[in-house]
Amino acid sequence: MIKNTIIFIFLLIFTFYFIYPTFYFFINKNTFKELVKDCLNSERFISMLDEITENESVDTKVNVFLNAKFNQTFCADMIVRENEMISYGVSKEKIDLIKSEVIGENTNLINFYYKK
Repeated sequence: MIKNTIIFIFLLIFTFYFIYPTFYFFINKNTFKELVKDCLNSERFISMLDEITENESVDTKVNVFLNAKFNQTFCADMIVRENEMISYGVSKEKIDLIKSEVIGENTNLINFYYKK
């Protein structure tokens, strides 16, 4: 009886610390990738704002700026999802790997981050 209880507790701990974070990571991986891509694209767009609106009217510049600021909500969502994944036991290295994959898949982002 005690042996079965110890085995059950061991399996429960093993599941909680090893299997659940991996399962949680794979469930949220695609959603997180989309948030990272949207966030990085909004950062790139903000940095190019002056070039894009160079020959536009003031009203157009304001509208484009407000749209760009609104798109930065993706960054807040990404940070919340990242912290949520970390709290469920997903390692920071896996999260950084996803960010690197997103940058590697998009040539515009590669050019933007290599210019920095």
